[in-house]
Amino acid sequence: MATPEKQVLEQLYEAKNKKDPAAIRGYLADNFEYIDPNDSYGPDKYVSNFMDTAGPQGAFPMMEFKTRDMVQEGNVVVVEWMARAVHDAPVMGIPPPPGGAPVMLGAFSMFTVEGGKVTKMKNSFGNQGLLEALRFVPPMPMPP
Repeated sequence: MATPEKQVLEQLYEAKNKKDPAAIRGYLADNFEYIDPNDSYGPDKYVSNFMDTAGPQGAFPMMEFKTRDMVQEGNVVVVEWMARAVHDAPVMGIPPPPGGAPVMLGAFSMFTVEGGKVTKMKNSFGNQGLLEALRFVPPMPMPP
């Protein structure tokens, strides 16, 4: 059985798949902080960035998230997730191929959940994997 913290995160990912900004915002505490290697910001910018069709999300309008695994210690939960989408608009200056192309990206996010709300999300995904998924660079060879 999922813990209350994991249930909150499962529901957050469902809201993201439904592209429901009110539901997404409802799972975020007022003091929510999003952190990745390039930026950090609060809940309203997180929701607007996620819903912004002129930004990266707009290049992947049919993006769907799937959680693969969750590991919890106290109120901190690490989520391994996959995103599947179709690249059908320019992103990071990379045009889509004719007719679009399927893209898969895997990543890890670390969440802090307090009082049934997400207070912090640290995102970690490799730009190499994204660039490979967009077919901008060839896949790195596997070591022998």
